Amino acid sequence: MKYLIKAVRSQVLNNVTLTAALSQVYSDRTATSPTMPYLVIEMQPSMEHIRNTGGTYIEGRSLFFSVYGTSFDTIADILEEIEREFTTSLPSLGVPLTEKSMDAVKVSDDISVDPDRNEHGEDVWHGILNLAFKIQKSVLV
Repeated sequence: MKYLIKAVRSQVLNNVTLTAALSQVYSDRTATSPTMPYLVIEMQPSMEHIRNTGGTYIEGRSLFFSVYGTSFDTIADILEEIEREFTTSLPSLGVPLTEKSMDAVKVSDDISVDPDRNEHGEDVWHGILNLAFKIQKSVLV
């Protein structure tokens, strides 16, 4: 599923609104002391196969989009833009013969104050959006 996280990261970086709002986009890990606001995209374990029809099956995969920053409103705006981006335009996985994005649905979201403060003593807000993607996979023989 490396294609999914690469395609999602690429789509985020091609969204003008998101690139203007975010200082950096990370996949799974962050740099030491990143500039806020920033986004971390984390892949979750795959869900059970939804449907299996011979050589083709559908897999569910969740991605967590974690945004950190010092403004609740900014975090909320970024999460809304990420949700809009992926529920209206599915990522192209770059492997057209074997994998295809079929759907993206919001599972949950939340924004809360992180227990840590930034180097200036300001509150750090942590927003998280869980999107579930359905991926059609074909087995080539």
